[in-house]
Amino acid sequence: MKKLSSILASALAMLAFSYPVASADELKHVRNLGYDFETCVQTAAGSSLSALTSERRQQVSAQCTRESLPKANARLKQAVQDVLNRPQDEDAPDLPVEANLKKAVEHLEDFKSDIGAVMLMIMSMEKADIRNQQYQLAVTVHFTDIINDFAHKFDPGERDKEYLALRNRYTYRQYQQAFPGMDKCMKNATAMTEMYDCSGKAIKKQDEKLNKLYKKIMKRVGNDRHLKPAIKEMEVDWIKYKEAGAEFVSSTDTGSMVRLDAMDFVLESTMLQNELLELILDRLEND
Repeated sequence: MKKLSSILASALAMLAFSYPVASADELKHVRNLGYDFETCVQTAAGSSLSALTSERRQQVSAQCTRESLPKANARLKQAVQDVLNRPQDEDAPDLPVEANLKKAVEHLEDFKSDIGAVMLMIMSMEKADIRNQQYQLAVTVHFTDIINDFAHKFDPGERDKEYLALRNRYTYRQYQQAFPGMDKCMKNATAMTEMYDCSGKAIKKQDEKLNKLYKKIMKRVGNDRHLKPAIKEMEVDWIKYKEAGAEFVSSTDTGSMVRLDAMDFVLESTMLQNELLELILDRLEND
């Protein structure tokens, strides 16, 4: 019987090499903005965003973001409802899944509201509107994916399988970016504790990046009596969401693998937050 680490290593290798290579731009938009966004781009542009001119790319991206966000919010509500309506797990009746999910969604909505407030303070209303919607879409799609992974509701058709393949390839590339030694670390792991250590290293690297970005932002903001508390509130609410989301994931099972799932959620959430902080810092430095 293969060791679990060998199985995971094989899965990582499969994700990396089983599919034709797509551009980072294509993969990023598919993974972060979701199926509705990617489908809209194909319909509106007839190709990937990377094949368009800069001006046309911005137009299509804005259009598809506006069209996709309401759909993403509806998908999130449906995913939550699917969990709340599911039959009770007889093997683990005492797991606080529903309570943890409700708390995570509540903190997510607070965090999404904060994003919009900060965006309006650092850029024009038009740009703030589209950037706000893009990041709201990204975090909404991400958490909906997490919920659906638990609810087991996603039964892909042929078109959806193509999307899932792209998603998986982006996820693999994302982990390599978060911690370049992840593949080697997982291959060398012979126990669950060593796998936890691999994920922990990736999270630590992203945490360090986040802390540096946040310090630079607060230094740039100075004593601005409006922007400084708004950014602080956004970061506090994001931490609450991240912790509540990890609690939800941890409460979906009692096995040892669920800890890795929770760590995956923390890592992906931190990487998304770093993208947001990078945008904020860029706007502050080039304003």
